[in-house]
Amino acid sequence: MKSLLVTLSVLVALAATGTVGWLVLHQPSPQSTADRDLIPLHEMTDDSEIVTTQGANEVTQPAPETLAANEQNVINALADARRCYEQPSGCHFSNDDPRMEDIQAGQHYRAALSALHSAIMDGQISGADGRQYALDALAAQDGHVQAMALSILADIDAHPEMIYPLLTVIETSHDAKITETAMVLLSHQPIDGYQPDIDDVLQNSLQTGSVNVSPVVAQSILPYLNDDNVNEYVDLLLTLPDGSQTHQLLDVMLEEYALMQMGG
Repeated sequence: MKSLLVTLSVLVALAATGTVGWLVLHQPSPQSTADRDLIPLHEMTDDSEIVTTQGANEVTQPAPETLAANEQNVINALADARRCYEQPSGCHFSNDDPRMEDIQAGQHYRAALSALHSAIMDGQISGADGRQYALDALAAQDGHVQAMALSILADIDAHPEMIYPLLTVIETSHDAKITETAMVLLSHQPIDGYQPDIDDVLQNSLQTGSVNVSPVVAQSILPYLNDDNVNEYVDLLLTLPDGSQTHQLLDVMLEEYALMQMGG
């Protein structure tokens, strides 16, 4: 009965608006990294791999100690890349143009995250460990770094720790594709109990987000609508400019939600 009443309320409100292979990274021994040259990722090799050749169909199987070393290499390379991203002047990038230095630092960080992604998929690094490294990378301002971090998070198990970092991306990103990816990924997390905070971010993004981002939020809103919050979004619809893309998309999503509640 409650669901039917909410559905009718939505339809009435809408009518009132007038619109119905892992990469093995080889780093030097763990001395201080402050002044040493970084090894370009594309020059690194995988010569620590152990190959079994007992049969024509044998699969390459790294020894356990090699897997442990590979894991540490990936983590060390990622730590170096993050340090250089945060302080590129302390690393051996091009100093001719500070902007190029920042770009190179971002590229190096992205490449290290890509190696982490491969290591996770190959079982060398656990999803739990990988999650934390990826969440750290989400705080970067480089869109390519954020995109790679989101790719990692999409390939590991959902976890409540992802919710607030993803909300921060949705709230602060000016990149439509990154926002869309974060919205989809957030919908796969265990969001029960977090709905008020999620609604605050989504509603704020709908009202004050950039022209690139707010339509993406509107188009991706359906998984977040429920009987308890749908009227808030109906009220918000009335505050949006009638001709805006955000208004049109939110209107469509609210109508679709109402039809779903009616079994349509």
